[in-house]
Amino acid sequence: MFGVLHVVFDDGYEGVLDLRSVMDRAIWQNIRTKEDFFKIELDRIGGQLFWPKGDGATELPADGIRAACEHQEKLLRSIRW
Repeated sequence: MFGVLHVVFDDGYEGVLDLRSVMDRAIWQNIRTKEDFFKIELDRIGGQLFWPKGDGATELPADGIRAACEHQEKLLRSIRW
């Protein structure tokens, strides 16, 4: 789904990162289409996801991704009946 990532960490933790609510911010200016979004790459050395499109790469560090996944998971659990 455009704007949503399923991520799996080395320790086995799996999470869903829903970026749709922030895709209008400047950091995403070069990633406006589904095709652009899914050209994502993993930098195993630096521990980040990145999109190498445009003048510079859009990067998301692994620790920030993990924290955001855990936060979103916690929010979803709090609203489930």
